[in-house]
Amino acid sequence: FEIPAWVGRLPSRVGEPAGGSLSADEYKSLFTGPCVLIVSHLMTIVCCRVTKESQIPIIWDRFLDAATDEYQRAHKRYEKALAAWQRTAGTNKKVMQAVGGAETKKDGTLPPAPTAPVPRMQGEEVDLFLKLATALKLILASSGTDAGYHRGCDLLDAYLRGYREMVPNYHFALHTEPQLFDYGTVYDIWAFLVERLNKLFKDFNLNNWGGGQLEITMMCAF
Repeated sequence: FEIPAWVGRLPSRVGEPAGGSLSADEYKSLFTGPCVLIVSHLMTIVCCRVTKESQIPIIWDRFLDAATDEYQRAHKRYEKALAAWQRTAGTNKKVMQAVGGAETKKDGTLPPAPTAPVPRMQGEEVDLFLKLATALKLILASSGTDAGYHRGCDLLDAYLRGYREMVPNYHFALHTEPQLFDYGTVYDIWAFLVERLNKLFKDFNLNNWGGGQLEITMMCAF
């Protein structure tokens, strides 16, 4: 990708432990740029003033079927393991193979119940992600309109409600629209500077000091 010089660069190994964790700015660049091309079903290619639609081999198109088959096989194994565990729980008399080859313990207690598998990929994730990417593009603009903010917050609401459970952080994000109308752009009110300072502090060499000595030094210096 060719991007402007003022846009933050992404690590070369995104999604791998060796690549490290991403900062908030790197997440924003990833979600509003490369990831949109990776997950979108259809993209428009403009070349030599000729516009044409072309299907590209993207992650969900290439790997969703395999992930679905993998989940179905895992679910069948889970059902068998759960049935075996329930039989063992009902009788609790013989030492038998229960969950994934695990046996009852020597004291006669059962191993934990098998955990239900979780799908690695789901078809509806594409639509949810594109809603999030569009919402970020509209909400994080350096300047915007009431209509743009309203559209972005509606998409953010649809993205958050696409999950089965609403956690406190999600609920707080639903109050973004009135904050934008009351205080202006997110750059005027967000805590990005504080978060960046936290990142700098985490990278400090502690030199084996503990017990809050480094924090006291920082409070006195800043």
